[in-house]
Amino acid sequence: MKTMALDLWTRIGKTLQSEGFAGRARQRPTAFTRRRQVGLVGVVSIILNLVRRSTQLELDTYIAHTF
Repeated sequence: MKTMALDLWTRIGKTLQSEGFAGRARQRPTAFTRRRQVGLVGVVSIILNLVRRSTQLELDTYIAHTF
């Protein structure tokens, strides 16, 4: 079971980091073009992590671990 879960998370990570994912998610040509502290991959990761605290606390934790 652990192997299947790890494989799934690996595939999700590769999909999120691919250029095609952001392109398919765009609703306008200007979407996802700026470089932010928490990019598209970070936002989706936080959402998939099943947030149990406030959004600000989750973002603070994410940024502390990333930078």
